[in-house]
Amino acid sequence: MEENSLLPEVPYIYYYSMTEKTFFGISSKVNGVRKVLTLYEDIPDGCKVCPSYNNTLQNNITLYFHVIDPVTNWPSENNITFAENYTITSRPWYQNVENQTFNGLDKVFNVWTNAYTFPGVLDTVGITLSRPIFSSIGELLGIIAIDMVFSSLTENLKQLKLTENGFAYIIDKTGKLIGSTSHESVYNNSSKILKRPSQMSDESINLTGLFLESILTDEFNQKYTEVQDFDFSVLGQFRNFEVDNKIYFQLEQIPNRSPLLIIVNGALKSDYVGNITLVEKELSTTLSQSTSKIVLIAVAIFCFVLTLSLVGTYFWVIKPLQLIVVIMDQVR
Repeated sequence: MEENSLLPEVPYIYYYSMTEKTFFGISSKVNGVRKVLTLYEDIPDGCKVCPSYNNTLQNNITLYFHVIDPVTNWPSENNITFAENYTITSRPWYQNVENQTFNGLDKVFNVWTNAYTFPGVLDTVGITLSRPIFSSIGELLGIIAIDMVFSSLTENLKQLKLTENGFAYIIDKTGKLIGSTSHESVYNNSSKILKRPSQMSDESINLTGLFLESILTDEFNQKYTEVQDFDFSVLGQFRNFEVDNKIYFQLEQIPNRSPLLIIVNGALKSDYVGNITLVEKELSTTLSQSTSKIVLIAVAIFCFVLTLSLVGTYFWVIKPLQLIVVIMDQVR
């Protein structure tokens, strides 16, 4: 958790106590500063600005967060904010664990969320790994969780060496976009959720997204609703597709990862056919030029052989015959 951390994409680690209903989180250190998360009711003594919120905030549903000053290790008033709509029990990382059925300590396992946008931070996409904590007698004590964000994923995708009209994007199992080569945001400002590829304005991403959704609907009888997501995992580990005789693309599940991530990449057909046409044209030109050269060489060889034949005929046939005729005339 130091400034040179090997996990720069891990912004927070936090813990919620099921028994005491308390919450505490701490961020990675960035430029010597850590952010601390607590519930309003657990705000420590010494917070000068906190009392002014006493009459407007409800206990146990409001997240209080401040930045520790790198010098005094205590927050200044300007670094204190309140997230009034943050409810612990409604968060995906909490619900994923709460909804699991545990049978003692032998059933302890990690639970991943699907991709989602972090509250209060637009366009910050990530996933959360949560894990139940049990007592020695199997009592569920609390939940520990760690955030992982994909803030650099889109930039890394944009650095891929693609064809002129190439594209790539990554989705989770439900089809929510995590990152893409498009400059368009994957965050839907109106619905406050992550977009699906079919909701992007980028033509190639939009068409491939609609195409994949049509396969899920027609071949797997899936239907997207406000409460039911698609399941893209049924499309298999690897598949190639062609859309409207216009786009070639492939889908591949990133192996040995949890949660499941799927990468889609492709390009306009013209990017590939154009190269083929160019090669064909070059081959045709080369063949034509080669044929012309071959014909010229053949004509030259024919003329040379013909000339050689004529010369040979003269010296080896006509000349000896003329000599024979002369000798016969003399004999007479």
